[in-house]
Amino acid sequence: MIITGISISDSASDMERLAATVLQDYCQQMFSREVPLLSADDLETEADGTVLVGLPSTNPRIGNLVRARRVRNPERSLKPEGFVIETLIDGGLSTLVSGTQPISCAPSVLPRTIS
Repeated sequence: MIITGISISDSASDMERLAATVLQDYCQQMFSREVPLLSADDLETEADGTVLVGLPSTNPRIGNLVRARRVRNPERSLKPEGFVIETLIDGGLSTLVSGTQPISCAPSVLPRTIS
């Protein structure tokens, strides 16, 4: 999958924003190109190649996937501070980075970006 953008809500917590910006920085280092942060609140945002970062309660795109039962609700199905990284097809190929609470999003990105 070619990462085309990182989708985060305008109302995301500081930890969700940290996860998104660390992932963005890592993509810049790996691919030598900028991967933009996209507003999850913008319904026109393309899904193909997008990494969705946040919780179902803060990222409307993740919330829509949970309500449609395309992905299980990490806020209910994981233990405290648990996280999930899942690849899915939703109008295109996307990757979901979510967890039980905002702090869960950062560890899901950080261990994979530190060399």
